Amino acid sequence: MRFRILLSVGICWLAGLVCAQHPPPASWEESFNDGVLLLAEGSFQKAQERFKEVLVVFPEHALTHYYLGKTYTALGDYEKALAAYKEALRLDSSLLEAYSGMGICLYQIGQYREALRMLTLADQLWMPDPGPVLFYSGLASYQLKNYHACKRFMERCRALDPDLEFVCRYYEGLAEANLGRYASARRELASLLKVHPQPVREAAADSLKALETQGKPFKFSLELGVEYDDNVILQPEGEPLPTEVSNQRDWRLVSQASFLYRRDFRVSELTISSSLYHCSHSRLSAYDLSGSSTSLLVSSNSKTFQPTLEYKYEYYLVGNEKYLGRHSLATSAMIASEYPFQSQFFLLLESTRFFQSSLVPGDERDSTAYLCGARFFIPFAGDGLFGFGASYKINQAEGSNWDYHNPQAWLQWTIPLGHSRSTLSFSGILEHLDFDHVNTLFGATRDDTRVTLKGSVTFRLNKNWHLSLGHTYLRNESTLPAYEYERNISSLFATCMF
Repeated sequence: MRFRILLSVGICWLAGLVCAQHPPPASWEESFNDGVLLLAEGSFQKAQERFKEVLVVFPEHALTHYYLGKTYTALGDYEKALAAYKEALRLDSSLLEAYSGMGICLYQIGQYREALRMLTLADQLWMPDPGPVLFYSGLASYQLKNYHACKRFMERCRALDPDLEFVCRYYEGLAEANLGRYASARRELASLLKVHPQPVREAAADSLKALETQGKPFKFSLELGVEYDDNVILQPEGEPLPTEVSNQRDWRLVSQASFLYRRDFRVSELTISSSLYHCSHSRLSAYDLSGSSTSLLVSSNSKTFQPTLEYKYEYYLVGNEKYLGRHSLATSAMIASEYPFQSQFFLLLESTRFFQSSLVPGDERDSTAYLCGARFFIPFAGDGLFGFGASYKINQAEGSNWDYHNPQAWLQWTIPLGHSRSTLSFSGILEHLDFDHVNTLFGATRDDTRVTLKGSVTFRLNKNWHLSLGHTYLRNESTLPAYEYERNISSLFATCMF
């Protein structure tokens, strides 16, 4: 009997010790409520202790995991906060607020694309406090270089949350600057110089100083380079037969000077550009090419839909002889999205005149061409970009030899190199030239399949100077052997921009 009494006393003593260390089921609610109050007061460490006490007794309490995630977020421990939010959603999928918490944590650890996905999901669901969701969506879009989406998110955010108005307007100004709308950016940032929040005012002043050397209406660029071509062909579609110059290797010096004037209006932008181009061959001076181009472009400053209209005239000489003149009228529309994805649709009307007439009527190349297509761009990892697209061209020439249909597929991949502003770029073009008539020179129908592969690495030495090293491989297969050729072009270019 004495043993039983001692055993009962021991069990009661151990139970009391455990209850003294951890609240019993009847008191975990008090710890939870204390944690919520401490979190609201800014006592994050004490709030964290209370929530952990609750989870010892009630480990599957979803709301405690959620508030523990908020506490970790306030303490700057975003990895633990992310794990807490995930656990809260696993236990209770109706805790929709956890999506916004996860999005903010993902943004803070630099996973901008995933952060935007979570924040977009939170935006689509009903949120009691949408301001932070929209604000961090704008920040993530800015980091992903989707400046149109950034501006839209910030506009929505300040309309719903007046407390974030000034910082939202600051990022709207930065987005305008990155879109090249410097006048609008200056107006937006200058309006913040008198606001009360000092950090916003100072940041706006610093950004305005940076804009003093950017966004000037006049820009000038000079490009100098050297190329080695193992099979010099001027224009496969518009020169003597490739067999006449096939396997002629040569070095050439290339120079191009460009001038650009851009004027930003309230709802549109006007761009006037002109350039001079010249290449000099080391041995094959008869294939020296020089020319000029002038263009006039009008584009819209719309947020989501940006139509453009461009007229361009190009003029080229080969050696000392006039080669061709070309007029083109192009229209395109860039459609932005809240997601890191952009699409462009374009139409082109082109009229080309070759100044030297062919001795064979069927080989007259003066033509009118129509082209339509679409391109899609997905940015990633800062300066990274993945693009793909397709187009279809119809060429109608005076001579039957140059009437053809030309479907084309395009692919591009640009990768940032480390923490520098240098990039590695790959692109490929696959096209088929389906000629409509029997070639009068060879008595057979010509069909070509052409593959162009390009790789280049660009080193941004500073704000004004770029150095680019590249290689281009081009192969043209044809049903007419005279038009079959293969080329490798290696190049080194230096570009200076003011």
